[in-house]
Amino acid sequence: MGLGKELTSAQKESIIAAKKLGHNNTEIAKVVGCHRTTITRYLAAYESGEPSKKRSGRPCLIDSQKRQRLKAMFSKTRKQGEKI
Repeated sequence: MGLGKELTSAQKESIIAAKKLGHNNTEIAKVVGCHRTTITRYLAAYESGEPSKKRSGRPCLIDSQKRQRLKAMFSKTRKQGEKI
């Protein structure tokens, strides 16, 4: 079972507004364009005050400072015409 795309902020606002207007989760899902259980999970998290979780993904092997230095080295090498 794969992970789908995250809800956009516009979709999240639409879900909340539609729920306040009294629409059920199935109707909201059709309009927003996602599965009914996504609506149910988002509303449960919203009502409990739980902040949205970022997907963890793979951790970076180098920190941002080292990444900038590496990027600078490669751009300098390309400007000089050397092959990598």
